[in-house]
Amino acid sequence: MNAGVMGLYWDLGRLIVEKQSLHGWGDSVVRQLALDLIRDVHAGKSFSARNLWFMRQMYLEYANEGLPSKMKQAVSLSTQAKVKHLVSQIPWGQNIIIIQKVKSLDARMWYLEAAARYGWSRSILLNQIKTNVCFDTAHHGVRGDLHFLGFNGVYPPLHHRTHNRLPVIAS
Repeated sequence: MNAGVMGLYWDLGRLIVEKQSLHGWGDSVVRQLALDLIRDVHAGKSFSARNLWFMRQMYLEYANEGLPSKMKQAVSLSTQAKVKHLVSQIPWGQNIIIIQKVKSLDARMWYLEAAARYGWSRSILLNQIKTNVCFDTAHHGVRGDLHFLGFNGVYPPLHHRTHNRLPVIAS
């Protein structure tokens, strides 16, 4: 997903939040907005009502607007900028998984960064979240380094003697 599309999703989420607070928009208005966008923009599922609700949720949770005070995580403007950058680096489906499954802002940032850095698919990301890999690495003191996953990009060199001893599989 590119920054332009992510910016559009962020702005649509903000617009929905603002219109809801000013005019009491509900499900039917968002459904109609989705139909209008799909018809006028020809973007298919990108602007479905379900995705519009996710855009709203993303904006609310990362911008901290409209959340009950007990849920606010004091997202600074610099953190919002970093979040916007990170969410633009991964596909929308992975963003939705992180929003739905990860509640801590720190953990979300960790998963956003890891998914962007290593190109995790939805299934890999979901498995990492289910196994609490973010918290495991924080506990072991390697949080942020991500070498624990074996994805540091450096593999042991293949020695020529070892290479020559690899078994040959006959067909």
